[in-house]
Amino acid sequence: MTDFSAELSDNSMISRNFEKTSGSGSRLPFKDTKQTHVLFSISHVGVPPIATDPTNPAIRIYGTFGSAAAAAHYGKKIMTVDPTCHLGICETHSWTLAASNMNYLQDPDYIKTKTEKLMKRADIENSVREARFKQHQEELRNATIIKDEKPITSEKMEDATPTEPAIEEVVDNNLPVLTSDCIPINQSVYCISVINDDPVEDVPEFLFYIYRTCRDEAEADGYVRNVASRNVLDHNIYVVDSGEWVFPVTDIKFAPRTYRDKRLNDLMNRDMSPDELLAQIDENVASNASGAVLENNS
Repeated sequence: MTDFSAELSDNSMISRNFEKTSGSGSRLPFKDTKQTHVLFSISHVGVPPIATDPTNPAIRIYGTFGSAAAAAHYGKKIMTVDPTCHLGICETHSWTLAASNMNYLQDPDYIKTKTEKLMKRADIENSVREARFKQHQEELRNATIIKDEKPITSEKMEDATPTEPAIEEVVDNNLPVLTSDCIPINQSVYCISVINDDPVEDVPEFLFYIYRTCRDEAEADGYVRNVASRNVLDHNIYVVDSGEWVFPVTDIKFAPRTYRDKRLNDLMNRDMSPDELLAQIDENVASNASGAVLENNS
């Protein structure tokens, strides 16, 4: 599993500048006419397999297809292997809501309203974080020295690992597991972006956006770095194994890595706590508001 978020940038920023690569995946089209639809399953409080933890929904992507009919046909194969799962079909390159129950999944008005709400929140969150990051860049340009800090050197950019990970890896769960022969040929991984719900929600939902499936991680790496990075400027992209249950709210896959200079890391660490950042985001959301049994044992 590869996480391309925040590469060569602060961990609160969306990655926009990737080191380019050559080879597998670098010449793939951004939108593939042979990959227009996605077959997926959601696990939530009201969508089977039922999630026992309402705060931790899951999603499983099976593959991409050239039409909704082709996806539905392949779904018959999945149903014979795992008849407990509800199957859904959505379009690639489009935001889809992982709603918490079947009524919401079938309610166009609810889907439209909730999608707009999550998109607006994501835009505000990005704006707040970008403003904070620019503030730190200005401090660096003005040579603001932290007390007892060594002068800036030309040290190589490195992966700054936090002392305590904010999110733990999902190690084990009771989700039904698919065999490898259930995954379409040459679709072992897929590229996805996610927008999570407000952390205060008792039953959080999320948006997901599938770009394409790829033969392997090497091909996906070339696609993200050389193709998708020219088109996707506001969302992180992740590469996940097809057929794997993923928990976007808590999964370590969606915790950004940090590639930055040590001094910038120190500046960011002395900045707002996560609670303070969320409070500022909530304040901006409020000011812009217009009115409008499956278990993860992590």
